[in-house]
Amino acid sequence: VAKKPFHRLNLFQKEQIIKEYVNEKFTDEEGLVCTLAKEIINYIQSKDITTQQIIYDIELGKISNIKNILYEEGHIILKNKK
Repeated sequence: VAKKPFHRLNLFQKEQIIKEYVNEKFTDEEGLVCTLAKEIINYIQSKDITTQQIIYDIELGKISNIKNILYEEGHIILKNKK
C-alpha cells in the first residue's frame, strides 16, 4: 500500500486495510470479516467514524486501532451511538 495517510487512500485500499484489521482484531472467519469491514466502511462514509478516530500507521500500512467501536454478537457497534 502506498505510504499515504488513511484519508488519502481510495475506497478499495481502505477496505483491504480494514479487512486486515478486522481479521487480526475480531475474527478470521472469512464471511464475517467482509461483513464487519463493510459495517466499518459504512460508518466512515456516514461520518459516524472520522479519520481522527482511526489510528493508522503509515509506515506499516496498518490500522492499530479504531476508537469508539465495539464488537458485539457478530456486529460492529459504536460506543457513543447506543
